[in-house]
Amino acid sequence: MQQAFSLEKRATIRTLRTLRTPTLILRPNVSKDSVENFAALANAIDESGLASSHTYVNQDVFGPTGKKSSTPQERKVISFKPRIIEGTREMSLMAGDNSRSILRDRILAVHERRIRHQEGTDRDSYAMLIMQSLLDGKPIDAQTCTVLDDDPALKGDIVPGGDSSGGRVDFAGLLADLASGFARFRRSVGGVVLRS
Repeated sequence: MQQAFSLEKRATIRTLRTLRTPTLILRPNVSKDSVENFAALANAIDESGLASSHTYVNQDVFGPTGKKSSTPQERKVISFKPRIIEGTREMSLMAGDNSRSILRDRILAVHERRIRHQEGTDRDSYAMLIMQSLLDGKPIDAQTCTVLDDDPALKGDIVPGGDSSGGRVDFAGLLADLASGFARFRRSVGGVVLRS
């Protein structure tokens, strides 16, 4: 058992070494419902006052967020999901990524090239990363858009994405069958820590 754990640890460390600007985030879960959890994170971005205007969430892509459905005092963290995510402000293209290809094909290629323990980005991880970047005064994705390639909304003809162009945080959708030269991918590694 000790040897198996040691092998897993080494594989995870190798994966972490592939990340560009590894950044630790702690994703709080305030609900077992993913839509409600994301709504709390989107509300937190607005309540922080760090962005220049209210967060935009395309509800056709991400579902109803129920903005302002609860107050900060009503939100109780039930667990944390630590993630180490690529925190580079403006992501460059990954090796082998072709920005002239349609987005659907790029996503498939990125998923095929993933190494063990490597994941992409989802809405909650991106919300925490963008809050951290705003807090640091160095917003991410002002000129690019992160493809949320591990998000539950990744299906069909619309691809979930996020950016902070113009000082506003946007959770929007990109067309899967068009080339999106500004679309980029962020890799991550993570787990779960339960609160007692």
